[in-house]
Amino acid sequence: MDSITQIVLGAAVGEVLLGKKIGRKAALYGAFFGTFPDLDVLWVKNAVDSFTEHRSFSHSLFVLLLVSPVFAWLMKQWHPLTIMKEDQSQDTNSFQYFVFSVYTMLATHPILDWFTVYGTQLLWPFNKFPFGLSSVYIVDPLYTLPFLICLLITIKTRKRTPVIVGLILSSSYLVWSLFAQSMQNEHFEADLKQKGIVAVGSMTLPMPLNTFLWKNIAMTEDGYWITFRSVFDPKNLPLKSQFFRSDSTLLPREQTHDVKKLQAFTKGFYQVVERDGQVWLSDLRMGGFGRFVFNFNVAFRNKGGEIEAHGEVQSKSIRPAQVDVGPVLSAVINRISKSNEDLFEFFDGAEMLDREEVD
Repeated sequence: MDSITQIVLGAAVGEVLLGKKIGRKAALYGAFFGTFPDLDVLWVKNAVDSFTEHRSFSHSLFVLLLVSPVFAWLMKQWHPLTIMKEDQSQDTNSFQYFVFSVYTMLATHPILDWFTVYGTQLLWPFNKFPFGLSSVYIVDPLYTLPFLICLLITIKTRKRTPVIVGLILSSSYLVWSLFAQSMQNEHFEADLKQKGIVAVGSMTLPMPLNTFLWKNIAMTEDGYWITFRSVFDPKNLPLKSQFFRSDSTLLPREQTHDVKKLQAFTKGFYQVVERDGQVWLSDLRMGGFGRFVFNFNVAFRNKGGEIEAHGEVQSKSIRPAQVDVGPVLSAVINRISKSNEDLFEFFDGAEMLDREEVD
């Protein structure tokens, strides 16, 4: 998830585990360890690696376990009076307890990322599959803001109860997201069956900043269907779907290593289109309607009219600063509470989401 959320969760865990030992510094340590795994961005090589290798080795539960004793030893040097009992029977004063605390603070990051759609290699290097539950949007104030308030109260008052309440509320929200996703997925699957749409793959995702409005992507041989549904929609409400074409035959016959990595990382949820002689592969899971967050220029049509792979794949990403968030957020809120609101009409008429544009 976003850095602020990771800081809040890490700091909260630090307060609970170490607050009584090292005071407010516990939150600072937690904030650091909560964001530490994202330093993997310093090791990326190119556009494709930046996309597929983020959340890999530094998000591995095994790697984090290996580095935890190192960080715990450093903390011992900085706080010698706090960790001066080496007897393992001294539970919360032992070096082992600090290793446990550091590992827990580090592990909060990949575990929270696991709930998003991006993909986190939790079991690297033994298994490089990008795990993702896809039940929470990458930025969700409904998760973060109440949690942050509870954390700040604890830091100010030095009472643990508020931050523990924050942990319970935030964890309950994650559980709710899985429940809501499961319920919406059932409705989407029934809708696809009723419409006779044969999907080779289907995914249910939360819309931005909430877990009340959901989007379903149903992949077919020649494109994909998009459907929206709110948790407040009547049970038997007919759902409107819209089809978007994707032409995988545009990919080079001899697919490059980079293209194969993109296909695997997106788990097959990608769109391939040609624009101005350039072939673009876009990740369908983030963004939509021609304005996807991650887009890769993988090939081009040469003078002979044949598709030829680029020597190096280039990318164009859509960032929040490039999008007028206000109209989108307003449309999402309206659709949550009003089942007759048509998001397709909004996006069709929004210049910022022109499906014919890549950047």
